Amino acid sequence: MGVSLWRIPEYRGTVRMNVDWKGAFTATIVLGGLVTGFIESENCGWGGPLVLAGLMVGVVSLGAFLLIEEREKSPMVPLGLFRSATFSGANFLTLFLYGAIGIFLFLFPLNLI
Repeated sequence: MGVSLWRIPEYRGTVRMNVDWKGAFTATIVLGGLVTGFIESENCGWGGPLVLAGLMVGVVSLGAFLLIEEREKSPMVPLGLFRSATFSGANFLTLFLYGAIGIFLFLFPLNLI
């Protein structure tokens, strides 16, 4: 932390950014719906009403989130970032990296046992 205080200059922009409360709320609903659907699929099966409702709420909320972020003055996730091939490629590779780490951390203890 000391190095960052020493080397990174302080920046006080003239433009005040607002918190994207609608985007934050909608993102919470998206993640809650999808996680509920995936977790309850173990207990109820993929055709269970709680699973289908959770996944449907997640997908519909994701569409609402994208619409909100598109129209917001200071969005939580500027959708223009995804037009950059470098940004999209880095995120895609990060997805595979964390997927591989997750699989490794699941299978490695089983191998040790």
